[in-house]
Amino acid sequence: MFVTKIIAKEIMDKLPLDRIKEMLPSTPDINITYVATKKEREEDHWIKDGKTFYRIVLDYDMVATKPIEEILLEVKRITLAKLKT
Repeated sequence: MFVTKIIAKEIMDKLPLDRIKEMLPSTPDINITYVATKKEREEDHWIKDGKTFYRIVLDYDMVATKPIEEILLEVKRITLAKLKT
């Protein structure tokens, strides 16, 4: 699984990718980009060259105000729900 993020600079440290990767199943054909910016974005998913790509939009205010542990639990919940569909 490849995981990356597009996050507003002021909250960049609130979404540690190494911790997220540890919480999710190891699936080599999945690529996830987490987005948390003040600019509105849309979620999306697509398949290319046998790999599935997800853009998961997180609420900026949630990421900015909650403790990292709560954010990680929410990210895990959201991501596992997306992977099941």
